[in-house]
Amino acid sequence: MKRVSIAIAFTLLTINALCQIPDFTLLPQLAWKFKAMNDFVASPVIENDIVYIGSIDSNMYAINLTSGKMIWKFKTAGQIRSTVCINGNDLFFMSGDGLYSLDKTKGKQLKKYKTGGEKQYDVYDYHQCSPVIYNGKLYVGSSDSNIYVFNPATLELLWKYKTNGMVHAAFAFGKGKLFAGSFDGNLYAINTDNGQLVWKFKSLGHDFFPKGELQFPPTYANGRVYTGGRDYNLYAIDAEKGIVHWTRAYPGGWVTDISLSPRTDSVLLVTTSDPLVLVCMDGIYGSDIWETKLKSEVFGKCVYSQSKIYVGTALGKLDCIDRRTGRIEWAYANESYTANQSQYLKADETLRDDIDKILKTGDDYITMSEKLGGIFNTVAITNDYLVSSITNGTLYCLKRI
Repeated sequence: MKRVSIAIAFTLLTINALCQIPDFTLLPQLAWKFKAMNDFVASPVIENDIVYIGSIDSNMYAINLTSGKMIWKFKTAGQIRSTVCINGNDLFFMSGDGLYSLDKTKGKQLKKYKTGGEKQYDVYDYHQCSPVIYNGKLYVGSSDSNIYVFNPATLELLWKYKTNGMVHAAFAFGKGKLFAGSFDGNLYAINTDNGQLVWKFKSLGHDFFPKGELQFPPTYANGRVYTGGRDYNLYAIDAEKGIVHWTRAYPGGWVTDISLSPRTDSVLLVTTSDPLVLVCMDGIYGSDIWETKLKSEVFGKCVYSQSKIYVGTALGKLDCIDRRTGRIEWAYANESYTANQSQYLKADETLRDDIDKILKTGDDYITMSEKLGGIFNTVAITNDYLVSSITNGTLYCLKRI
């Protein structure tokens, strides 16, 4: 039997645990909603019936899963676009003013590490890097172009690696290597023991995005590292040698995430921006199994129950999709979507014919997403509840019928 890396084993255990959760076969009902003072782009995390999530309003929130009541909040000095990492009683996340460690039960600061500065690359750069624990070390990327590795108990810096661009994508791990994308267009493979570069791979680039920025998280599986760049390509790279097995082009759009199959096979789920497709793919050969047309872009991961996939879209819909066929079974529209749909969309939910006159800048696109309750993150799911945060600062909790 082949050895599976700790990070991949944990991911597979998490996926398999989710797959034991009964399906939300029917359209769920709203259980509660919680309003922050500004947008949510970070993903909610559920542990022991508590939802943890940070907001652009600079607060980290702990919210009771069943009642929606706030348990505590912690104020930082910067926007929080990072999803939390929980390790025992410690909660880690990036804010605009650095890396924080909190006591998850009390919401009190334990430690803080100030990086060289956190900022957005441009208006389309939605997330900060989310910290992750691997083999007892805490890893996180920064806008200052560094990859940092800490002792999670003390936040003592063990080593750091300097890239030539911002590091905002979450990391992947496999066979003793850290895989990290940078806005310099390189995918880095770094030895996790000593921080030494093993190899790096440069994306092709594009006329509009000559650097081929690697903004979104890579995924490790099948002895390959999968990543998508702003150059509209999906790459399958040999994890040992750093050479390409195959490349798939998605003209006009970015590959925003590659999610592992809920089984230990070669199947991947690939989400995109402008092509508006969710692709179920054979990760070995790069061939499609099925493809589903969505109404909008996806900027989060796919989440599984027994036979369903749940994914949020940037224009305010939460879709439930059959894992076997790719058929959309139901779609939940939040109140913002219902109230503002006609400002931007036609009756069939495609963009209005005059949308070019409405959306003239990137900021206009963000405004549209906020008005429609866009979902720029990954939903969290338990046996009876599905939690999703949207860009207008509302956290929705849906309950199984």
